[in-house]
Amino acid sequence: MEKTIVLNGKETKLKANAMNALIYRAAFGEDIFKVQGMFAKIVDADGTVNIELIDSVGVMRLVWTMAKAADKETIDFEKWIEGFEEGFPVMDVLTDIGDLLTINLTSTTKIKNGSAAGN
Repeated sequence: MEKTIVLNGKETKLKANAMNALIYRAAFGEDIFKVQGMFAKIVDADGTVNIELIDSVGVMRLVWTMAKAADKETIDFEKWIEGFEEGFPVMDVLTDIGDLLTINLTSTTKIKNGSAAGN
């Protein structure tokens, strides 16, 4: 899935696909799902965002990873972040990338043993 968002006053194409995990691990030396798991915890049942649980660097890394997946010529992470003269809009980006994150966190496979999965 691809989506274009506005970052630093310019349109930035993001792409969510299987390459995200490989790009993230190569760039940061850890599994992308550790950071993506944060998103399942930060929104309460009533829709309130628990700001204390947000890993702002993790958000920046995820967005950079999706930008890199969309455009292989995307510069390295630190230089990319330095380009944000007014700071990185973490809270705005969280709402912009929610649908992209769900793509990588969902499965289209049917569970064969539903009772073992609690179904």
